[in-house]
Amino acid sequence: MQSDPIHIPASRTKVSLATFGSLGFVVLGIALFVTSTSIVVSAVGIMCTVVFGCFVVLGVIDFFGGIRGLTIDIDGIDMHSSMFATVHIPWQTIEGIRRVHVNAEPFVAIDVVDTDAVFSNASRLRRMLMKANVNLVGSPYAIGSQSLQIDSNALYELLFDAHKALGNQT
Repeated sequence: MQSDPIHIPASRTKVSLATFGSLGFVVLGIALFVTSTSIVVSAVGIMCTVVFGCFVVLGVIDFFGGIRGLTIDIDGIDMHSSMFATVHIPWQTIEGIRRVHVNAEPFVAIDVVDTDAVFSNASRLRRMLMKANVNLVGSPYAIGSQSLQIDSNALYELLFDAHKALGNQT
């Protein structure tokens, strides 16, 4: 494996589709708020507008910011797909790379040496999401190619080869 970092960008098409879908829910939320006489329906409209409005903002930032989806380098794997922060997984903590399917969708699971150490370094929200990943795929980290400009087989091969070449270095 080469020493230059490999950057896999996020798919602009998928980001734009998700952003427009979120925008539709923002419009629906506003319509619910404006036209409803019920406090509950109005509250749902406000929540819908706020939550999906955040997704619209993040989508616009991703689309115009050119944020990389994934970076593979000599130090490990950086997942830039998180809404709030980049997740760095050092090679020395990775035990293995494997393919998994959840509801017929392919993912690449990254097995780590010490799951408890990963949980202890995560925020409460991230820890909750990682535990859900462990229940679904047996690992706190699962990377889907759905939002990246790479198919799942190529992603698996790339990560597997990188781990084989760089995983034993400390």
